[in-house]
Amino acid sequence: MPTFLSDPTLGVYLALLLAALVGVGVWLRNRTRRTAVFAAVAVGLLLALFGLDLAFESPREECVRKVEAMAAAANARNWPAVGRHLAEKFEYAGRTKAKFLADVAPVAAHHEATANFKSFDRDNFEELADGRVRIGFVGQFSTPAHGTLIVYLEAVFVKEADGAYRMQTFKVYDHITRTKGGEQTLPGL
Repeated sequence: MPTFLSDPTLGVYLALLLAALVGVGVWLRNRTRRTAVFAAVAVGLLLALFGLDLAFESPREECVRKVEAMAAAANARNWPAVGRHLAEKFEYAGRTKAKFLADVAPVAAHHEATANFKSFDRDNFEELADGRVRIGFVGQFSTPAHGTLIVYLEAVFVKEADGAYRMQTFKVYDHITRTKGGEQTLPGL
């Protein structure tokens, strides 16, 4: 499914909504066959786009869903659930998938850390040439003793053999300067 149909922008929705409202308004005023057809087509396109948006998940929407699921699983200390969203060839700071999960679990438990991810803007999503996708977002890691660490993350997802996107790696940056400030590491890892 083309992304412009499965993940339309707000602008596309607003343009179709405006066309539908104008079409219905003109039809209510004139009541001609021509205005009725225009109104019906505009409303039909809007409803069809909404239906496609609900029925099909774009790569961006899948990646956002997976990042949010990983945060929920990490907050529940369900590390096998986090691992289900990591690619078989996952790598972060020289750690494999198993090593990363083994290292992050005790750090999160010791510091009673929680994770919250937000700001999944369309501008921070890119389909790469090799079938992978990159998505940027803001992460908040909170601990009772140390407060909140806010960072900008860029995650690369790869489509695996089962057709699902899974995180292959990620990079951490300062949340203000983002990628211009140089890569950082997560504390404790």
